[in-house]
Amino acid sequence: MMKRRIAALALGLLLLAGCGAQSWESEQQNAVATLRQTSGSGSVDWCVAGRTAFTVTRSGQGALLQTIDLTDGICVPLCPKAGCTHGGADCPAWVGERGILPYVNCLDNGNLVLYYLTNEETGRTAAVELRAADGTLLRAPTALSEEGQGWSPSAFYTDGEDLYVVREERWYRSGWLPRYRLYRIHTRPGEEFGQMEEVTVWKLEHTAILTGQTTGQGLLVCQLTDEGQLLSELCWDGAVRPIRQAQPQQIFWTAQYSGSLEPEPTVCLYDSVSGQLERLELSAGESVQTARLEPGLSLTGTPLWLKGTLYVSTYREDGEQQAFAISRDGTVEPVARRSSRNGVVRPAVPSAVMDGKLLVELSETMVETSYRDKDGRLVTGQTSEYRYGLFTPEQYMAGGADCLPIQGVF
Repeated sequence: MMKRRIAALALGLLLLAGCGAQSWESEQQNAVATLRQTSGSGSVDWCVAGRTAFTVTRSGQGALLQTIDLTDGICVPLCPKAGCTHGGADCPAWVGERGILPYVNCLDNGNLVLYYLTNEETGRTAAVELRAADGTLLRAPTALSEEGQGWSPSAFYTDGEDLYVVREERWYRSGWLPRYRLYRIHTRPGEEFGQMEEVTVWKLEHTAILTGQTTGQGLLVCQLTDEGQLLSELCWDGAVRPIRQAQPQQIFWTAQYSGSLEPEPTVCLYDSVSGQLERLELSAGESVQTARLEPGLSLTGTPLWLKGTLYVSTYREDGEQQAFAISRDGTVEPVARRSSRNGVVRPAVPSAVMDGKLLVELSETMVETSYRDKDGRLVTGQTSEYRYGLFTPEQYMAGGADCLPIQGVF
């Protein structure tokens, strides 16, 4: 599967006003209270509900909506049709999309929303589709309005009933600066299904990197100020809350763009001169864990916190990669586990926390793909296939083969 995938008022005003600061466009008529991320997390485009994950995987000349049981690793098509062989387009789990696969999003009532960047049934427009928890089609693909066309969300959010996406734009003031728009997509059955409305706008005065991560009350963003990076929260009501100002030599280690599926985002602050690493508590931006790494490292992947241990993966200036497990008292232990990426051995980095375990990529292999378009022409290309395993922290650090393998290729 292919891998699918910056914010505030002037610093002085932010520090004075905190989360009550007014954004440049303060008329937020449709503000929401709490959102959680549902899909779009780095290389793992799964949606998780309880102990079940949902995703779309390629199969022959199409794709299938699949469920993954996180207790036994079994992956099967989400199909309500008894006796179905899942061999073609007559299978209810069949997704007739030959380009970029749709994102799957879980709602609180068990329904699933499939978000298409392009959908053949709607004339290759961006569209949404609604399915029941057993895979039954509730609403056929419905084209989004003009606001939803021609761009790709990096992550998806929900209040339990509807889907939300963030669009990044640019505005000019002595240079191009970011502006973010939060949209609600109505995904409850009814006449409004698939309609979009603008909820919130944040217009910023610094270049920034949107992490995609949510605290529940807003989105995390790293602004690039003259004083150094500024970690802030874009509150759903349009306000911007400063969390922590970094020194020039410090860098926030967090997700970028596509967020993370963990209920609580993990954010660290790394000093590239001294090597000191701090894990932050996000309500006040204070340090709750410190450790000493070597200077000059860069983050790869997303930091993860599980059962009293922080997991980070880094690379040096010469390109050498190394993953670490850091205990609550600051003890740093290098990770010996390795995986294969198209024949190149590298550290096996956890991709997400699921069901109290670490989801780890076991291998990545480049494969050839081909299909015939609607005019019968053969289209060829390449894509990566991934294999994953679920590890307890003890299994992951042991370096052996013992894990819960996910039975499928993604």
